[in-house]
Amino acid sequence: MLSILILESDMKTSNGYKQLLLEIDSSISITQFTGEDGIDEYVQKNRVDIFIINTILEGEDSGSGYRFAQRLRKEKDYAMAFIIFITTEVDKKLPAYEDIGCYKFFSKPVKRNKLKEALRTIMGFDIVKRENTILEVAQKNKAFKLPFKDIVYVDIDKKEIYVHGINGAILFQVSSYRYPLSKIAEKLGTKSFMRIHNSTIVNKSYIDYVDYSAKIVMLKDVGASKSALDIGGSYIEKIKEEWGLN
Repeated sequence: MLSILILESDMKTSNGYKQLLLEIDSSISITQFTGEDGIDEYVQKNRVDIFIINTILEGEDSGSGYRFAQRLRKEKDYAMAFIIFITTEVDKKLPAYEDIGCYKFFSKPVKRNKLKEALRTIMGFDIVKRENTILEVAQKNKAFKLPFKDIVYVDIDKKEIYVHGINGAILFQVSSYRYPLSKIAEKLGTKSFMRIHNSTIVNKSYIDYVDYSAKIVMLKDVGASKSALDIGGSYIEKIKEEWGLN
């Protein structure tokens, strides 16, 4: 699943960008920030493919979108990430291209069709569509390669491991004796996935919210086999630390 982050202090404007993105692809994951608070931690724990940033962030302690972009470029994972600036700060155009290496720089008010065209182009690039994250598993004489974006969650039921996709799909099934969940967890890593139970691993991109009082993770409405996943008691604090409080 493609992941896009919007950094814009005006929520009406931010929601406008979000609506435009969903018109292009309704399956993408969109995260919105109105300021710098918490954004560095988020991008370190979650993969983001495209950034839409306003260099000027209004409001007390909102910070600077341009400053965030400068920090972003120092991160190995985001040294070449796609950044689109949309701002009234026109004097930042040259340094935005030369110093940050942004993909596009738009002056406000941006024409909707121009922004949509730029986003469509980026989303079509192989480097964005790539899944450098693929789960490779073998069963008897068959080998499976499952892109992380297709996996909603993985769980164990009656000593069988199931890899669940959207619309109730079972992408893969294997005996936990032959292929333990710990081995799959190691292959999936922690950048895109989170262990929430001894028997469950979930794709962060498909999490809608976490209900700590009920000890469940609610999934986005993608028609997966389950819409709510139980959280193991020993995982609560780790999830709070990684996912934050809702």
